[in-house]
Amino acid sequence: MIVIDASAIVALCLDERDLLADDQTFESLAEQQLLVPAHWHAEIGNAFVTNLRRGRLSNGQLAYAIENLAILQIVTQPVPRTEEIEATVTRAAKAGLTYYDELYVWLAESNTLPLFTFDKQMREAAQQRGVVVLPA
Repeated sequence: MIVIDASAIVALCLDERDLLADDQTFESLAEQQLLVPAHWHAEIGNAFVTNLRRGRLSNGQLAYAIENLAILQIVTQPVPRTEEIEATVTRAAKAGLTYYDELYVWLAESNTLPLFTFDKQMREAAQQRGVVVLPA
């Protein structure tokens, strides 16, 4: 099991080869469970809407992306409890991350799981906290 952020999933589903380490990346991720925070689904949907509006994604490409998304074994973490929000905000501010990005890093850190992301700030924050970051 690994934690994966929305931008990495979008890159994989849209087959953005310039970001992928190799052609086997999607296949290897499809073979394992992917843990995501509760807001992940909204991020994915919003990324698809944004790409459609900007003309970077056609309806055919959206259908292809959704087909790829359906292959993945996504496990969604429950919504954070109200009392967890303050601690998450504090960690995010300290790490220079958004609240959303901190949820990915914390999910990986608290479950001792690797984090798959292309986001430079998340990678750095996770590595500083001892989280294995993928792709290597």
